[in-house]
Amino acid sequence: MAASWSDSGFLAGDPAFQNRVKESMVAAAVSISNEGWAVAFHKQRLRQCVIILNDPEVQKIRYAIAVATDTNVRSDATVAGTVVLTGTNVAAQGALVTDAHIDTAIAGQFNSFFDPTA
Repeated sequence: MAASWSDSGFLAGDPAFQNRVKESMVAAAVSISNEGWAVAFHKQRLRQCVIILNDPEVQKIRYAIAVATDTNVRSDATVAGTVVLTGTNVAAQGALVTDAHIDTAIAGQFNSFFDPTA
């Protein structure tokens, strides 16, 4: 069986997973804030960094929802689709998600959190 959107929903709602996402997104925001102006959408990316760093507790939920849709993250949590996530096992299964996959998901999704035309 394949990982489902239900699995993503359980994972995104797990407080431990949300905290891991928060730490990753804060680290990404610090790194991105030091990018050069030649990076595409740097102004918008910098604005998003300020939003994250000023209120990571609120932002972690938004990012956790997005990160939980990442194929590698879902695969880690569901052991390649062999374990269905539930309210009773999500904490243990969420711990199987690698930090590298969370970091990669945030890096790949970062520009989705702002309007590049703004």
